[in-house]
Amino acid sequence: MNKSIEVELKFKIDDEDISRTKMNIDVIFSEEVHQKTVMFDNADKLMEYTDGRIRLRQQGNNASLSYKRPLPSIGNEKKEVELETEVGNFEVMSNILRMMGYAPSTSYEKYTTAFKLKSQSDIHIEIQKYPFETFLEIEGDKEEIEKAAKQLGFDIKNALVKPVDTLFMEWRLAKGLSFKPHMTFKDYDK
Repeated sequence: MNKSIEVELKFKIDDEDISRTKMNIDVIFSEEVHQKTVMFDNADKLMEYTDGRIRLRQQGNNASLSYKRPLPSIGNEKKEVELETEVGNFEVMSNILRMMGYAPSTSYEKYTTAFKLKSQSDIHIEIQKYPFETFLEIEGDKEEIEKAAKQLGFDIKNALVKPVDTLFMEWRLAKGLSFKPHMTFKDYDK
């Protein structure tokens, strides 16, 4: 698989799905980690017009910078160009982007718990707890992620292809709330 192409399946899950997954004897969990993500765009809205995203992320003590852009997908898998590199310091990289004419456009926070299936070590699976909803995300080779989804009891037809910020916007709209570019646990529903 091309390392700059990300293929994923994402499913909306509830506490019952999480319990079922945790009871699966083929699953090895790691610790839950807080993650902060900020998307950047310039005054000309280059990322918005090109459907790209510049993403600065802090997960625990690690920070990374990514460029992402969706690709046409067949079926319910989400496919994107993703170029990512680690950066030494989240705040310094944020200031560099600002000095280059980029500013935060949207942001969100979540808690992630990564896990692996003993039978499939080539894929990455996470439980992602956002302020408004919880998802299970499976990344890797298309055939392997479909196999893992079935093994975990998820129907591929129910996979979501929209980005989480779009799902959040739709969630707010359904609740009668106005657009909010920053999703934090303290005020996501205000």
